[in-house]
Amino acid sequence: MTRRNIISFILLSLTSLLSGFLLNSCQEKDVVEVTEIVFTNLSTGKKTLTVGEEFKIKWVVVPEQLQETAEIFWETSDRKVAKVKKGLIEATGPGEATITASSGKAKTSVLVKVDAVQVESLEFPHFIQVYQDATVEVKFNNVEPEDASLTTVEWEVETYESGGDA
Repeated sequence: MTRRNIISFILLSLTSLLSGFLLNSCQEKDVVEVTEIVFTNLSTGKKTLTVGEEFKIKWVVVPEQLQETAEIFWETSDRKVAKVKKGLIEATGPGEATITASSGKAKTSVLVKVDAVQVESLEFPHFIQVYQDATVEVKFNNVEPEDASLTTVEWEVETYESGGDA
């Protein structure tokens, strides 16, 4: 090796060593991430709502110095049952959905059960005349509350002979 090659090799080695040292010293060594998300207004991992109802989840993050800056991502397992945006749950239909909040590797969930609005009162038609084995459409009047579900109405059908009383 010539003297010039030796000097070039030494300079190149020193440059590589110095570059590696500078890169390592410029990188953030203590990146702080959210390690835990805690729902503060849910005593259990479950919440029951009625269709149309809303519930705002309150939360804290650990470490607490990230409370104002942490970016929380919200998800639902079934939008037909419950939607979520910034911790506000909207019950959209009967069933169950899991609402999940996450930030980095931290994640927590709540099971949301949504019940249909129960019928408080309704008026039946006084008389319905149909033929045997016929499909019948019955319209109800004055269902209270208006958004109540009629999916659980139980029917009892009586038949009578023509000319007799029901």
